[in-house]
Amino acid sequence: MAAHSGFSFSRIIDVLGTGRAARQDGSASVSLIVIVDSGASHELACWVRDALVAERTSAAVHVMALPAGLSDAGAICDASIVLVGDNKSGCTQCALRYAHRGVPVALLAMSPLDMPSLPSEELAALVSPLVAQTRPKLESLLSRWLIDATDKPIAFAASFPFLRKPLAHSLVMRCAVENATIGAVDIIHGSDLPLMMANQAKLAFEVSSSYGKDISFDSIADAAAVIAVAYGSRGMWRAVSAAVPSTMSWVVRALLAFLNTQALGLFLIAHCDDRIDQLTERLHDLPYLSGPVKKEAEIPADLKLVPGDEKPRYVSY
Repeated sequence: MAAHSGFSFSRIIDVLGTGRAARQDGSASVSLIVIVDSGASHELACWVRDALVAERTSAAVHVMALPAGLSDAGAICDASIVLVGDNKSGCTQCALRYAHRGVPVALLAMSPLDMPSLPSEELAALVSPLVAQTRPKLESLLSRWLIDATDKPIAFAASFPFLRKPLAHSLVMRCAVENATIGAVDIIHGSDLPLMMANQAKLAFEVSSSYGKDISFDSIADAAAVIAVAYGSRGMWRAVSAAVPSTMSWVVRALLAFLNTQALGLFLIAHCDDRIDQLTERLHDLPYLSGPVKKEAEIPADLKLVPGDEKPRYVSY
């Protein structure tokens, strides 16, 4: 029986289901505990405070000093951050208590010399040491750690803006690799397009949710754009694949699928960052900015001074 290559009604239902799942992932509640040692860097603490300003009420950030944090260590939360100060043994003990309860925990310091040593390699695998000397470095390390360590990356990104772009790029890369694999294998001829479109539509919903946007008409329009782009590029894929030897066609299919998904992902990120709207406004203003320079208005003859006249002539109404 020939494979059905169209985008069937059941597959549309599946795509809408991924949109619903992405919305639920983005609206999930998250809890983060920050333990601050009294000797921790004040500058580092300010960077963490500014980065962890939640935009949604579903996110909770609890800040405690080290003694209280040590006594309450092991409280239920999605992740924990310990700002290292002079009490390195207390910071280590606090981090390990959270780690033993299965909570992702990070030790944060401004210098490698400030980072405490963990007692064993097994325990070191449970705790992530992060050293940041600048605020951009801190946000980069925190975003990478939260995306990899927690099981709610979309919910964290929806609440904390510094996580959004790193997570979006991670989602795009994952989808691009999956589509490249689908394009390379092509077990059932004609089945690759619906699978790739489903992945890309899911990507559109996930990127939208990670930016804190509700699944609305705009998101559905993004999914429709995914389908249109996929069908529009289908002919190009076939033409390029036919122009290369059959032994290398799988490489071409994989490469084109990867590049197509990457391009779509960059468009989705730019759209969520409102850069598409800004570009549209600039293009709209371009004719006015690039039009011919108007000449300076000439003074009407009736208003010009005539040699010998003491007063200018005025126009009467």
